[in-house]
Formats: sequence, C-alpha cells, structure tokens
Amino acid sequence: MVDGKVAKLSTRAFDILTALIACRGRMVSKNELLDLVWPDQVVEESNIHVHISALRKVLGPDVISTVPGRGYRFISSLQTDQTPRETTDAIGDASVVFARGGEDGVSPPPAPATYPGNLAISLPALHGREDDLAAVLALVRDHRLVTLVGTGGIGKTRLALAAAHAQRERWPGGAWFVDLAPVSQPENVPRAVAHVLGLGLPAHRDPAEELASGLRSCAALLVLDNAEHLREATAALVTTLLARSSHLGLLVTSRQALHVPQEQCFQVPPLAVPVDVAAADTQRFGAMALFAARAAAADSRFRVNDRNEAAIADICCRVDGLPLAIELAAARVQVLGVEGLRARLQESLRVLGSSAPGSVPRHQTMRSTFDWTHDLLLPIERTLLRRLAVFVGGFTLDLAQQVTVDAPTESNAGEDRSTLDPWGVLDALSALIDKSLVVAGDADPPRYRLLEVTRTYALERLAEAGEAGQLSARHAHSVWRLFSQVEAATNEKTHGALSRVEFVHRLSPELDNLRAARAWSAGPSGDRSLAVGLAAASTELLRMLGLTTEAMRVMLALRGSVDDSVAPESAELFWTGLCALGTHGRLPAAEMIEVIDNAERIYRRVGSPRRTHLGLYRKGFALMFLGRCADAQQTVKEMESLEAADWPAKACALRLNLQAAVDGMLGRFEQSIDAFTQAARLLRFERGEDDFVLNTLGNLCLPLLCTERHEEALAVARDVLGRGPTPAVHNSAQRAALIALTFLGRLDEASVVARQAMPGWRSDDLLPHMLSVFAWLAHQQGRTADAVRLDGAAQMQVQRMGLSNTPIFDRARALLSEALNDRLCTDAEIARWRTEGEQLREDELVAVCLGELSA
Repeated sequence: MVDGKVAKLSTRAFDILTALIACRGRMVSKNELLDLVWPDQVVEESNIHVHISALRKVLGPDVISTVPGRGYRFISSLQTDQTPRETTDAIGDASVVFARGGEDGVSPPPAPATYPGNLAISLPALHGREDDLAAVLALVRDHRLVTLVGTGGIGKTRLALAAAHAQRERWPGGAWFVDLAPVSQPENVPRAVAHVLGLGLPAHRDPAEELASGLRSCAALLVLDNAEHLREATAALVTTLLARSSHLGLLVTSRQALHVPQEQCFQVPPLAVPVDVAAADTQRFGAMALFAARAAAADSRFRVNDRNEAAIADICCRVDGLPLAIELAAARVQVLGVEGLRARLQESLRVLGSSAPGSVPRHQTMRSTFDWTHDLLLPIERTLLRRLAVFVGGFTLDLAQQVTVDAPTESNAGEDRSTLDPWGVLDALSALIDKSLVVAGDADPPRYRLLEVTRTYALERLAEAGEAGQLSARHAHSVWRLFSQVEAATNEKTHGALSRVEFVHRLSPELDNLRAARAWSAGPSGDRSLAVGLAAASTELLRMLGLTTEAMRVMLALRGSVDDSVAPESAELFWTGLCALGTHGRLPAAEMIEVIDNAERIYRRVGSPRRTHLGLYRKGFALMFLGRCADAQQTVKEMESLEAADWPAKACALRLNLQAAVDGMLGRFEQSIDAFTQAARLLRFERGEDDFVLNTLGNLCLPLLCTERHEEALAVARDVLGRGPTPAVHNSAQRAALIALTFLGRLDEASVVARQAMPGWRSDDLLPHMLSVFAWLAHQQGRTADAVRLDGAAQMQVQRMGLSNTPIFDRARALLSEALNDRLCTDAEIARWRTEGEQLREDELVAVCLGELSA
C-alpha cells in the first residue's frame, strides 16, 4: 500500500521488493537477486536496474539504497500486519505499508522502536562489514554461543553490537551489552553481568549458579565484550548458563577463543584494502570508506579526491585494514594532511593516537591497545612476539625457530628473557595465534605473519629489550642459509634436485625478508661478506621474477666487496650470477669480459661439474651477446663434455638452449628451431619444469620470426602467455608477440601488448633491445620522427654496450632504413631526430615508444 492505495508493481519488481525486505539489514548482491527472482534463467543484469527504478518511482527514493558495484539494501522502516517472528529472515504474507510524507514531502521521523535491553537506539555506520555481519547473524541464529575473535582494534565490539542490534526483535528478554574490560577479578564476572541485568545475587552462594537460576526462563541475548583477560572465568560462566537455560543466546568478543564445547568462533578479519593502491576506489573498500568518514568527521573540509585517494589507500594498507588504526590515523588528517600522515606512519605508533574523547583508555592510542594485550601474555610469549618482529612479510616455523631461540650461553635472567628453545617457539607461536597476535595462512605447511601495526609495536619492544641488533644478525644469516640451500638443491644435485617451480615456490615468499637481510648486512653494523652471499644466492630468483634491475643494483654496489674474506662458493655464485644479469647489454662489454673471467677462474677452481656446467652456460650467452659466437660455440662443446648419464634432462636442455641461441645469431635459423624444439621435448616430462619449457618455447619464437613465420610465432607466444609463467618468461613471450604483430601490420594489437608489457620490460632491463622494433612500429603508425628517434636511441645503446644486434632487430632496422629512403624528409631532419633520440632519458623513451611524447 502506498498512501492507502494498492501499488501497481510488475511481478518481477514485486519479487525484488520482497527479496530485499526478507534480507533487510544486509546488502543483497546482484547475483543473489538474479537467483531469487529469475531462478534457472539467464537474464541480463540490466533487468535489475529497470525494476529497481520502477520501485523507486512508486515507493520513493529512500526505500532502497544502492551499494555501488555490488548490490542493493532495503533501508526503509517497515510496518506489517503480523506479529514479528523470532527471526527476521522472511515476511511471509505481510502487507507492507509505505507513507510518502506530509504536505511538504518530508516524512516525520518515526518514533524509535523500543526493545528490552540496554542497546542504543541507533548505531554508527558499519563500514565494509556487510558480509561479516551476515555471517555473524547466521551463526547467532543457529548457535547459542558465538565468539568473535580478533586482534585489538579490529572491530569486534562494533560488529557484535551491530549483530545484537539487528536481532533485537528475536529476544523478548532483551539484548544486553556487558563490558568486561573494567572487571579485574575473575570471581566478579557473574556479578558484572547481573549488575547490567538489574539482578541481585545472594551473598555466600555460587554467583554463576544464582545468575543461571535467575535467567533460566529468560529468552535474552547477552553480549559479553572484552573477555580475553578473564577467559577462564567467562568460559566457566557461559558453560553454566548454557547448561541451565535453553533460551539464552551468548555473543562474546575476545582476542582468544573460550574453548568450550558449544562455542562457534568467527575470526573477525581486517577491513578490505586494495591490492593496487594506484587504482583504489574509496567506495569499494571498507577500510578506505571508514578512513574517509572519520577524516570528514574530524575536519569538515576534508574530501576524497583524485589527488589523495592513492595516499589514503596506501595508509589503509600500511595498517592492514585495522579499523582502530584507521580511525586514529584519520583523526590526524586535520593536523598532518593525508600526505603528511602517510610519511609519518612508518616512524612510530605515536602517530596513531588521540582518538575521540569518549573512547576507553586502551583505544586512545594504538600503543595502549597493544599494551593491554601485551600485559596479558606469558613471559615466553612476550619474548617470541618481539623477536618475530624482525621478519618482514611473514615467516615459516623453521625460520622462526632458527632466529628466535636462545643460544645456550645467553643470560636468561629476568621476566622478558625467558628461555626459548625450538619446542618453546612452537608452543608460544600457537598461543600467539590463539590470541590473535600472529596470523596463520591457509597453506600447508602454513606461513605466519604479524599485522604491520602489531609488528611496529613488537619492534619497539625489541628495541627496548636491547635485542634489535642481535636478532637482525640472526635473521640475515638464517635467510642466507635458506637461499643458499635451496639454490644448491636446484643447481648441484643430480638426483632429487629441486625443479624451477619448486625453487620459485620455496623462495619467492621470502623476498621481503631477503631485502631486510640485505639492508642490515650492507649497513653500518652488518657483514659485507654476508651481503655478498645474500646477493649471490638470490640472483636467479630475482631474474626469474623479472626483478633484474633490483638484482643488478645490489650486485654492482657489492662488486668491490668480493675479496678473500668471501667464501669461494659465494664468490663463484656472485660472479656467475652477475654474468647472467649482465647479458642483453645490462653491462658494457669491457665489464662483462671482466665478470666472465672472474666467474670462470673460480668455478674451474672450486666448482662441481654441475656448477661448472652452469657457469659455462652463463658464459656462453654473455659471449654470444658480445658478438663472440665462435667462443660461445666452443663453450657449448665444453658443456657437452661435462655431462654425465645420470644428470637430469634440464642440464642437457640448458646446453641445447645455448646452442639454439648461437645458431640463431649466426643465421642458422632452421638449426635453431630444431635445437629449441629438442630442448622442449627433453623437458616435457620433467617434474616441475613447466616454466623451463615455456621459457624455451618463448625463445623458439625468435628464429620463427626470422624465417617470417609470424603467425606461428604469435601462436606460440600467446600459448606461453596463457599458461601463467613467471615474469621473466612472460616478458620474453610478450616481446615475441609484439614483434610478430608489428611485422604482420596489426598495429592496434601491437600497441596493446606494448602497454601491457612495458612495466615488465623496464623492470627486466629489456627495453634497449626492443627499440628497433618500436622504431618500425612507430613508422607504420605514421610517426616518422619518432621512428628515427627510436632508431638512433637503439644504435646508441648497441654501441655503448658493445653489443651485437640479433638478426630480428637487424631486420626491423633494415625495413625502416628502406622505408625512410622513400619518405619526403631531408637528411638534416633525419640527423636532428636521430640526435634527439640519442639524448632521450628512459622515461622519455618509454613515452615515445608508446606514442605519448612526439615533437
């Protein structure tokens, strides 16, 4: 009924309305509406928009709200001709009555519904918790004891209040909120509950039994908030209450589960944060929406805009979406501004302070929140928590045990110096997970991490304990041992060697720990020989992940530190790795020759046959790119002479890849195709070597292109791209796809590939090798001046680095030169454009390649 008259609605609109009312209190996604209203039918999403618009025309604009990009929510007050049911998940055959308002078109505010209990009539907005609230409501509906578990400041209390508020109609005895934080003595927990309920408990009797007796016939919901410091007493009370009453519901918040038989736990997650801060949207992420709301409340002038949205996203990511940290950070915006807050967030937890005046003391700063939790820990748990702070980006149990255990000779005096052995680490880690201070991942075996705000607090505690330097040293040595062992298991063993997939899987999660270990070892208190070892052992991983620029920067800074103090194995690995990185012109010719000589001198002296074989492979590729193909061919023969019958197929495939590359440089394209094909066949049935197969197929594209089999090369490249390789393989396949599309004249597709690939090529230092192809692409796009600029830049790079151009790039340059002879441009113009190209910086080169900077 609308204004006393039956509303005219279509069947589908009516079905949508009843579905939204049945699910009131939560968002209904678009997919859910499609399933409810059009079951077993395939219809367009636009049908929903049409009927929602029709409903708003009839019922007014304030009945249904839109959650952008996600769904809809029924937000109007509701009157029915039925007595409310125990649950609010259906309205049955109730008539729904809407009023449009008075003469001025504005509805008078309805009188607030009164329900028994002590909950507020209305609650603050709950940002980004629609799905969490729905999950908690489902648990409370089906179970009598639900515990919301999570770290301090994650929003357990607010979520519990929202759940209780949404279900007030269900509880004739009321919904009652009991804050246990002020209760210090376990025996006072029942009396605190009784006090809120207005029940008197007789003296000299068991208070829990008396409270249960008084609530035996009461259908009420008790929200017991902040139970972590009274966990055992709270567990005992709820056990008694559940045993004595069949009508009570219990909703508990705690940083640790109660561990009683009937308990259902809901782990409260942080608010959603964006993965890519540059493309973040405030409306899509609960953390950003909360920040925006709190910042606007603190400063009425605050607005989210294109200039500050990425910074807001970054702030929310740095605090891991922790609601309390976001609120405290937002309160500082009026003083610091968004960028100032972002800059200071890494300095100290002190920037996260001074919340709203009415907040409880433990929520007025992030440090006080963590102090509350820290004071509840056992001494051994405190010790482990602060020592785990040295890990960046997570850790495994094995790494935690290596780094945090006490050495037998260390002094263990004092509460905060409790002895930690490997088993103690396991026990204390389990306790910290249970108390929501450490997050355990879903993998098997699991990987663990501290939320970043927790880690910041733990680092402060580590510094206060005087252990920061000692733990940083242990951490760096443990990370070096891990990388060295995995690298050796991949490249030295003949049987049971790790595959490339296993190699990446084992080490890529430790990238942040690697960077932290490198920073300490190269710092004023560090160990330069350890820094060399870390750089050497991680080179291959960084290269496979497309992080060549990072690896080169680190190794070049340490090149002068490789002296007699460095272990020969680390020195050999360092020079061999730098040899691999220096190809494609990343190092000038003279420097590459020096690196090759250093590597060869050491691996021939101390290397195993497998290690020498790998060194020769790196040397062969370097020689080939320097134009010394005869020397590279001799290296292939040396590799073959070392190979034994029990070597894995991937070792022989390395030699075939080098042979194929040399054949391609010498113009023997059919032999190159055969060698690459043979290497791929060898690897096809090798466990875990899919990445190597794809790398080989990506390299196969180049001789195919040189024989003008462009469509075939494009098909191979796209097959590689579609099979999820590592970034290095991805970069190679994108290179082949761009070349093929350019020669085929499919310029729009080539431009798309170029834009997608450019970040990876820059990271992997591959752009200089692509400039000749980009020059030919620019010419075909009608950008003659840019084509000449890019050709000039390409030749300058070749001459500066002492490189020999590969045949495919020579072909691109020849096509451009031939085309320029037929163009109406003067020699002076060509000379000027070429000079301009030689002077372009890398960012300018990128812009010219993509057609974004043309004079």
